[in-house]
Amino acid sequence: MPMDGGMGDMGGMGGMGGMGGMGGMGGMDSAPPDFSMPTENKLAERASVAAAALSEKQAEARSALDQFYAERKVKSEAKAKSNKEEEAPFFLRSPALRASFVADRDATMATDSWESDGEKDNPKPVDRMRGMLFKLKAAPAAGVAF
Repeated sequence: MPMDGGMGDMGGMGGMGGMGGMGGMGGMDSAPPDFSMPTENKLAERASVAAAALSEKQAEARSALDQFYAERKVKSEAKAKSNKEEEAPFFLRSPALRASFVADRDATMATDSWESDGEKDNPKPVDRMRGMLFKLKAAPAAGVAF
């Protein structure tokens, strides 16, 4: 029987064959090559490019929004000015015209308002309903013909 523990001839390395020294399998004591580093670098590069593109788009959006609001303000100021110019001659024509306009406005607002007492001046006809209620009250519960 051979002296190698029944394993046959393994090159005298205690079962390791010709794989190197007693330190392990071909550099096992050092870290394996890291293949994730290039992938992480690519991902980081893509993330930085995406962040730069996003910040650029946000800056463009902010400038477009600022420009929109500036144009809107200019337009509204111009429209307000033109409205005042159009209204000014109307009220400057005569004080009586202005007073009649105000009186018409106030009268219309008072009668069209939900607070108006217009129904007291013009009540709805309820005589028919009142008569029907009296008939129901006076008649027996069954067999009433109207």
